[in-house]
Amino acid sequence: MRLTRFLSLIAISTALWAQPAVIVAHDATSAVQAGDVLQVEVRGPAGGVASFQIEGINRVWPLHEERDGLYTADYTVRRNDNLNNKLLTATVKTGGGQLYRGEAPNRIGTPVPVVTLPPSTGAAGELQVRSIDVQPRDWLKAGGVASFEVVGTPGSRATLTAPGYFTNLPLSERVPGRYSATWTVPSGRGVLPGQPALLARLTRNDQSAIRLSGEQLRVDTVAPVVLACVPGNDENLALGQTELQVAYDEGNGSDLDRTRCTFYVDNQAQSERARYGDGLVTLRLPTALAPGRHRWGLTLVDRAGNVAQSVTNTFTVVGPTANLEVRHSATTAPQPGEVVTVTFTGPTGGRASFSIGTVATDQPMTETRQGVYTGEYVVRRTDRLAGLPVVVNFADGAGRRQQVRSDQAIGQVDNGRAPGTSGALAAPVITSPTANSTVEEQTALRGTAPAGARVEIVVEGTARVAGFLEMKVDPIKLAAVVNGEGVWATAPVRFERPALAGRTTYTITAVTVSGDRRSEPTVIKVER
Repeated sequence: MRLTRFLSLIAISTALWAQPAVIVAHDATSAVQAGDVLQVEVRGPAGGVASFQIEGINRVWPLHEERDGLYTADYTVRRNDNLNNKLLTATVKTGGGQLYRGEAPNRIGTPVPVVTLPPSTGAAGELQVRSIDVQPRDWLKAGGVASFEVVGTPGSRATLTAPGYFTNLPLSERVPGRYSATWTVPSGRGVLPGQPALLARLTRNDQSAIRLSGEQLRVDTVAPVVLACVPGNDENLALGQTELQVAYDEGNGSDLDRTRCTFYVDNQAQSERARYGDGLVTLRLPTALAPGRHRWGLTLVDRAGNVAQSVTNTFTVVGPTANLEVRHSATTAPQPGEVVTVTFTGPTGGRASFSIGTVATDQPMTETRQGVYTGEYVVRRTDRLAGLPVVVNFADGAGRRQQVRSDQAIGQVDNGRAPGTSGALAAPVITSPTANSTVEEQTALRGTAPAGARVEIVVEGTARVAGFLEMKVDPIKLAAVVNGEGVWATAPVRFERPALAGRTTYTITAVTVSGDRRSEPTVIKVER
């Protein structure tokens, strides 16, 4: 979810006074650094042309209209950018030529000014809205029922508003001071997915009291949409390729429910091999498919229970295409804000894009000279690219598709060796979970390392009990074999949290082993 809730809060608060023509928001509430991704959202007249600009920078960035009146853009901060404490403004130009302008309430790198709608002080005769509750707190799809309860001064008329969904929904006082109502999510395009805040109002005689709830109505009436599959129907797959990919869009609603999504290849269930990224699912097969015709299919389900239309594709595994080559500039681990350049050599007149693992997918490439395609990726601060493969998706002039992988992973100058060394193994990369993340009780460990090597992993935990007493969790030792694609994975690890313990910190250490050679360890910390 992007900034939709934030924009909803701004919209509610401003509607109580004067509604602006354009509402502007960004997520840079603390200082930004090279590699950070600045998210911008603007609400304004639908069907216009929108852009934003940052104070002191002589450049205008376009915004894309995701749906009626909602414009968005992402910008990756480069090394020489100086954005902190700068004002961000946006404009929307309508088809009739009218120009609307707005500015973000906070400068880049500074907190958002908080608009507070407090209940009354409780003086005699004054109305109070004490609390707002919504059940269930999970996502609802079309036909789902939400129950609301507002607690406040008895004997009042109570209404509830969820912007974009309903306005002044009446509530009944079944118990003095407790007002309740239910609402059924309608179907169709009249309800957009989102998470609006709830605004309650009590009215009695000439008095009114309002309260803006921290609780949200979580509604998603739109099923995920499958945007593209590789291989698509009647397309080719290179001999030896073990990855199938699906690009999808869940809109601004709930994310995919991974436990209910299904995948199969040649009538064999493969759901447990799915690896989920941002809008991309990669299906990693245990072995390469034999030449000839194959069939694969999938069904995507989101957390609200909306089911995407099932997709079934028939494809052909073919032999490798000659004279294809992928190179990249990242012979050492790239730093935030740096630009990774990928070059692909192949037939002229085709279309190419590249991916770096699942971190950067479907990056565009341009045929800069005959048969040579070039693309760039600016490294984000949260990216962990070292050890990840670079894969080019290429379609020739006849529409035949091919995937080509670089000989060296990101940060490697010699297959399997660390940069600047003669014989040391490259350290493994832990791609899941990510450092400083919060893990589920059962979580598999995944990553990359030199093909054919073995990865040894140790998981150690430290829990804090009663706020001051530290307790060690029994360590877990694991091992995984790196496949021919440079990928390793473990069975789900049980991240236990002792009774009476608060957050528990786990240290994950991984080492690449081949023969009598061992790499330097990779260490990350996670919490549960």
